Amino acid sequence: MELVGTTDDMTLSTAVAEYVKHLICSAPVTPSYRAALEAALALPGNILSDAPNTRWARPVWMCCTVAGGHLAQAVPVGAVLEIFMVALDVLDDVEDDEETPLRADLGSARALNASTGLLFLAQQGLLNTSVGLEAGTILLHAALQSCSGQHADLDSQPPQLRTLETALAVAAGKSASLVAVACRLGALAAAADSTTQQLYAQLGWYIGMMAQLINDIKAVHPNATAKTDIVLSRPTLPLAYADVHVLPKIHTDDATTRMRLWTGGAAYLTWAVADVYRRHALGLISGLTVDSGSRKRLATLLPILS
Repeated sequence: MELVGTTDDMTLSTAVAEYVKHLICSAPVTPSYRAALEAALALPGNILSDAPNTRWARPVWMCCTVAGGHLAQAVPVGAVLEIFMVALDVLDDVEDDEETPLRADLGSARALNASTGLLFLAQQGLLNTSVGLEAGTILLHAALQSCSGQHADLDSQPPQLRTLETALAVAAGKSASLVAVACRLGALAAAADSTTQQLYAQLGWYIGMMAQLINDIKAVHPNATAKTDIVLSRPTLPLAYADVHVLPKIHTDDATTRMRLWTGGAAYLTWAVADVYRRHALGLISGLTVDSGSRKRLATLLPILS
């Protein structure tokens, strides 16, 4: 599939969605299995939904264009990442035993099989790009890091074993490694040298750490009772801090626990650490380009810290 045009006549989401459809239609699968793959990719917010959020293709595109590339180089890699991350999301939902529309429709076994197919489809799609072999090696390395972080997150450790260091290590493994690879692949797609790629990867790592810590803060908000971090004793930074300073040996998720987490320093500490990563990211952006417009574009990748 050949891509032409600029962001003026083909938006990123449209271009990526079309490329994803191209990969699915080219896959040697049955119509029934193709429908299952499309169903996962059409879940709310995903790339084939009515209102897609190109949360993974966007950093690829931003970093690619700032590094000297263009849309046609970024879209195939961005499409692969969108597919790959949906596969991980489906796996995560099953691991957390969350009831989702996909599991309700397909059942757990077929949802898992769909996620497996999406992983293979992403790998096949990446190998078909001009940077396929190198990009595939980079993505698989990051994926293994993420799986390792997810394993630690799923490990039901006694609360007293949580530390600030282990919480940050889990955040780095789960999220930061994946955002880092998105930014690095964007630079790779633009044919940037290895040193420049590593700088973009570092930027992504800072962004990913910010995003995970903000998510961890939201999970202990007094009104976020649907979040399961507390009851599942997740090794997150606010809960690790709480073990020592606020509520040692947390066992229950109730209004009192959440309010003490929120007002006792756990949420604020996590916010402060996220802000440190934000400052590091902004400093790195200043060194990546002298163009003020490009700096502003890269800065939009940083999650809102409020």
